Amino acid sequence: MPLITHRKLYEKKNECHIAVGHSGRDKTWAQVKSRFSGIPQQAVSLFINMRDACQIRRSLPKTPCGKPIISIEFLTRLQVDLIDMRSVQYNGFNFIMHVKDHFTKLSWLFSLSSKEARHVAFNLKNIFYTFGPPKILKSDNGKEFV
Repeated sequence: MPLITHRKLYEKKNECHIAVGHSGRDKTWAQVKSRFSGIPQQAVSLFINMRDACQIRRSLPKTPCGKPIISIEFLTRLQVDLIDMRSVQYNGFNFIMHVKDHFTKLSWLFSLSSKEARHVAFNLKNIFYTFGPPKILKSDNGKEFV
């Protein structure tokens, strides 16, 4: 393995870094180690940390999207969604209404012939009459839920 002079050190580290596709410190170090001798790992780490292009590409730490939704008991929050099953309809039923309790993860499924508001409301009333109304009813605000 060839030894590198001090003047060519930057050039050779840059060649190796480009050869591995700007893949970072470890891959660049592996490339340098396999091609040359006498280049310390700290020099490669410092080289990577000083490159502006590599610093821009480095991902920023991700912050949480927001507060988690907390449910404290059954029927605190219900989530309603419609699943389109028109491609595999059965006995005239084209949609499945999925209602899920956020706290217990209990789900109810209802088959619907259309996604008209009266069909959705009828099935929601059955749940409300059986268990009581939820504190929060969440939907995607489609026209059948407005």
